[in-house]
Amino acid sequence: MEHQQPEGMTSLEQIRAATGNDACIRAFDEKKRQNSEAALTQLNAQETTFPTLYLLAPGIGDLANRLSERNLIAIGIVAELTRSAGEPLMDLSSPNQSVHTTLLWMLHTGYTEHALDEPYQKVMDLVCSILLDIDKSILPQVCALIFERKKRGQCIHDLVWAFFRTKDAAALRLLAERLDSEEKAEHALARSLLHMNEGGNGDTAPQTDRAGYGEWLNEVEPFLFFTGLGHQFSSSPVMWGVDYAKKDAWETGGSEARR
Repeated sequence: MEHQQPEGMTSLEQIRAATGNDACIRAFDEKKRQNSEAALTQLNAQETTFPTLYLLAPGIGDLANRLSERNLIAIGIVAELTRSAGEPLMDLSSPNQSVHTTLLWMLHTGYTEHALDEPYQKVMDLVCSILLDIDKSILPQVCALIFERKKRGQCIHDLVWAFFRTKDAAALRLLAERLDSEEKAEHALARSLLHMNEGGNGDTAPQTDRAGYGEWLNEVEPFLFFTGLGHQFSSSPVMWGVDYAKKDAWETGGSEARR
């Protein structure tokens, strides 16, 4: 279980925020040499975030077998997600409650972190993908991560695929909210992901603003389908489509549409 940090002890989060990543690593290493119990308490503190745990993981050493359950599971998840081959160390296809809770902690404390390395980004991509298969409540965080990554010039292809693979129209509504953005790049990305071209006549929706798109989406939502296309097929894949034949049959009272 996580521990409350003793009063007066500076947290790893405070050190990292005040002095940066490298200084945080040095401070933890020094604390570990001077007082390993205090270093362990800092690491297992409730307020310690996943990015800080990830940053310090290479130097944990002989404290590893005394990590809190949350931290131990998180280290195991990272090991599983970053290993190249071999038998799986952990089954992440149907995570138990402890693993699910840890994955949520990794996401909620880690999705706004952009100062770590590319492998960290890859871990976050996979955490999002695993969670989206079982927990659609994280769609807003994943949407925010997509737009922030794009703003920083980082890869978003895997996140976008996982986001759309949920087959949940809530994903489209979250993107549509960005159509109101005054930031041109954000607005353009929302239009691109919703497949609305500059003329306003996209493959799935002719509307050009959030209100118009919302009206269209409410009308066609029962007939949406996931195309299965991704960026491996096209630079601008249409990941959602509308079964207009089914929609027309439904509206005319066709028996096939009502089965």
